[in-house]
Amino acid sequence: MMLTNPGTLKSLPIIKATGSGTGALTVNGDVVSFSGIDESIILNSELQETYKDTGTALISKNSTKTGDYPMLLPGNNTISFSGGITSLEITPNWRGL
Repeated sequence: MMLTNPGTLKSLPIIKATGSGTGALTVNGDVVSFSGIDESIILNSELQETYKDTGTALISKNSTKTGDYPMLLPGNNTISFSGGITSLEITPNWRGL
């Protein structure tokens, strides 16, 4: 999939990956891998945190992630996922001057 950042600054998104088991998220060629996905996992690039939101608590999942937190560059960004990830929900957090 392609996501276009309309701004002139990089964006630090929040990405919710839904699925189970192990999977990989690729943003502009940079891969983030996960193990132990249990329904969903959230990457918050601005906070540099990985967690599961149960609705009543946030459970740290930092130890289940390898790779850098993704950023969305100005212009077109290529995003894909594989393995146990079945869908993504992206909050891009666009910034501009």
